[in-house]
Amino acid sequence: MKIKYQTSELFRALVLIGLFLFAFVIGGGNTNNPDYFEYEYRYTNLVNASHTSSLLYLFQVIFHKIGVSYQLFRAIEVFIGLFLLTKTIRRYSEKWVFVFALYLVYPFLLDVVQLGNFVAYTIALFSLKYLEEEWPKGGIKYAIAILIASQFHILAIIYMIFLLVYVKNTKHLMLIAIGITAFLTATISLLPQFINHIPFISSHAAQIQYYITFNESYRGGAFVYGILIIVCFFVCYYKESLTKRYYQPGEDLVISGTMIRILALVLCFVPFIIINSEFVRIIRNTWVLYYISLTYDIKKVNRKMYTLDKLFKLTAILLAVFLFYKELSPSAFYYESVTQAIFDNNLFW
Repeated sequence: MKIKYQTSELFRALVLIGLFLFAFVIGGGNTNNPDYFEYEYRYTNLVNASHTSSLLYLFQVIFHKIGVSYQLFRAIEVFIGLFLLTKTIRRYSEKWVFVFALYLVYPFLLDVVQLGNFVAYTIALFSLKYLEEEWPKGGIKYAIAILIASQFHILAIIYMIFLLVYVKNTKHLMLIAIGITAFLTATISLLPQFINHIPFISSHAAQIQYYITFNESYRGGAFVYGILIIVCFFVCYYKESLTKRYYQPGEDLVISGTMIRILALVLCFVPFIIINSEFVRIIRNTWVLYYISLTYDIKKVNRKMYTLDKLFKLTAILLAVFLFYKELSPSAFYYESVTQAIFDNNLFW
């Protein structure tokens, strides 16, 4: 039995390594996508664009000075992001190959395009482990990690809201989250009128304006996206309640209560995607957490639980396929500029 278990673990590890290498070849070898030439121009000419954060720019300067080509620098970014993401998946999921495969379906190809965002959010996800430590030590570690992540992409700063998982009362947590969401939504709606008159902020007016411009044409899509997030959360919440119902003292919970609280806080981002489609990425960055929550095994104490376990996993597959279909399939808006461009342009073929 032990030999069989070790063989199974070895096989899974080899499959994961294979998927990792596949992702690295696709991402690190890519030579054309919607953002490729802009990133290459910034790197080659050491241009720090208004929405490029300082730590990323610093690394660009260092690697450029020592003669590293943009393509190699890009490959390093892809490797770091994939490494951090793999570590996160292995920490929280017993189905790490399954979860990583779902990630490759969606949103991997978009991460190949938006590399700054990719590195930033993988740092943020990797740092979630600190939220399982006691306050304030864990909170301080997490806050520092998010500050570092925001230096690769400024939008990562919004993940500071996950510090609210330290509010133990779930009702209080949701009330606080709703209040913060309402406040920030109102502020973002009003800020364009006053942005040039606010001390210390006016100098960053162009960058802030870029992210808070109301995007009327995207509202319908954002509404559907928001509904999808809400439905997925309640499915994950229902699954966690089933897990706890059959949990016995002394057993290890497959997924911590911290995870479902984080997913609850993700709901706070929904109003932002209606304001500007740029904010979609802050939710897209968390899809892997939904995959983790939907794919872990629940106790199959009866036929109903066995069926539900399969349905939850099927839900994760359908979710990834649906998102790919809507955004990256041949009938989708981004197919030619993202999917086709990435697979048609690679230095390995």
